[in-house]
Amino acid sequence: MVFFFTLPVTSSLIGRLTKGKWWLNDFDALLCGADHIRRRLSPYDLAPMCEGLKPAAYVYAPQVGKALIPLIETVGLEGARWAYAALLIPLILLMAWYSLGKRFDHVPLRLRVLGCGLLTGSSIASGNIGLLLHGVILLAALGLHKSRWTFLAAVLFAALIKPTLLTYLIVFIYQDKPIISRIGFVSFGAITGLAVVASIFATAGPLYDVWQARIAEIVVSEQAGMSFFAWAATAGLEASSPFTLVGYVLFAAAMVVCGWFIAEHAGATRDERILLGLGMALLLNPRLMDYDLLILPAVMALVVSLSRTLGDRPLHWVSLGFVIVSFATLMLRMADIEGWSPDAFAVLAYCGLIIFSGLKLIKRHGHDTMQVFLKSLRRPSV
Repeated sequence: MVFFFTLPVTSSLIGRLTKGKWWLNDFDALLCGADHIRRRLSPYDLAPMCEGLKPAAYVYAPQVGKALIPLIETVGLEGARWAYAALLIPLILLMAWYSLGKRFDHVPLRLRVLGCGLLTGSSIASGNIGLLLHGVILLAALGLHKSRWTFLAAVLFAALIKPTLLTYLIVFIYQDKPIISRIGFVSFGAITGLAVVASIFATAGPLYDVWQARIAEIVVSEQAGMSFFAWAATAGLEASSPFTLVGYVLFAAAMVVCGWFIAEHAGATRDERILLGLGMALLLNPRLMDYDLLILPAVMALVVSLSRTLGDRPLHWVSLGFVIVSFATLMLRMADIEGWSPDAFAVLAYCGLIIFSGLKLIKRHGHDTMQVFLKSLRRPSV
């Protein structure tokens, strides 16, 4: 099963190695944008040119590129690529281990590998900075039971580059700690995170307008991803539409509450709560990309496994739904039919399974949970 369901990843990576295809093209975009700033050129050219690189268009804040200039001046463009690869490869291996190798009480390997058909080798080979940021956040999450501050610092650092990664703050909600403590830390993190992101926008300088134009043109319109923005685009709605924003708030609220009931009432262990929180953070990202998905197979395996607490019939439907989606995703991925990408379909189905399981638990435990929550408000725990 491991061999079969990881074929989209392994075959792509092996093909790149044997055919001599280019690696780290997404990082090239970041590196070339920084080099353009160093040479006093606009980093936002649609066809950037940097010697020895094959970059896509640069879409990050100007400050991100400026931060890389000392590295380029020290080791050059090629040296910067090697330095980045030296950081990235261990973090990718960490995410692979966490998804397929780490022991979780309720997540057998046979379930984890079912979701691997959604992953692609090209997303790993691209070297997108998002891969490194997810790895850094996961590394901090491994010690979350010891320190919240390290994890919060990792999320805030990631938000400087990709503001949508602030959704990782939701992990605090799923910890096994007093509910008031959880809400308080999420609130503090959200206020701090929004202030950090706002500071990036406020200090972008004269390149601000063209930066925003590239975000609207490329990030929002051309590359909507595979989650909420992609679903809205399919419905004919723009990402900035009030209907899209209201819809996202309702969707996020439903996901957070359903995920919380799964964490609280389905018997998840401490480490499984963190895994569930990390997965919910990914699914709440309105612009989820293929390089964001490395731990998602383990997350969905956990949701399916914990649905055993719902009873035989709900367990049957959740398991059957996951198996069908997994096989359909794998077949579509391997068929590589133009215009038939399984990404947005699979992510939507996964969200549906989470909401289904959560609603079942809300029906069973909602009243008692509300009573406990009201008592905690009257006598908050320290």
